[in-house]
Amino acid sequence: MDLVGRLKQYPSFSKMPQDRQEIFARLAVSFEEASDMAIFLSPMELTEKLGIGNRQLWQEFINFEPVVQFIRAELAQAASVASRKTFQSLNKEAITGNVQAARQINELAGVFGSGDRNKIIVLHRIDRGNRDGN
Repeated sequence: MDLVGRLKQYPSFSKMPQDRQEIFARLAVSFEEASDMAIFLSPMELTEKLGIGNRQLWQEFINFEPVVQFIRAELAQAASVASRKTFQSLNKEAITGNVQAARQINELAGVFGSGDRNKIIVLHRIDRGNRDGN
């Protein structure tokens, strides 16, 4: 779903004055079209680079919950792509005999294999000896 669609589904967006909704919708279109760079920019940089709005509007816009969620999703996707590219590069190095690359692959494999649903359980056994103090 596009960013404007996300905005329209958010309850507090429909409670905004009509002119504010239109402004946010225009900001959303500009932001989404430039999302590859826009997600990394400050409100002042967004004003300068995108040529729309002002610092205050962008500040409110990027802190609006559906936009925050959009930015998180974009960053997560970028991180996933970067991880896969790193893994591919390390794999090429490991094939050529680079031991450090092979170690890093093992570490990354653990990161890729662990999700938010996985939990680590640590069990400890405490040897208390026998009951008579020995």
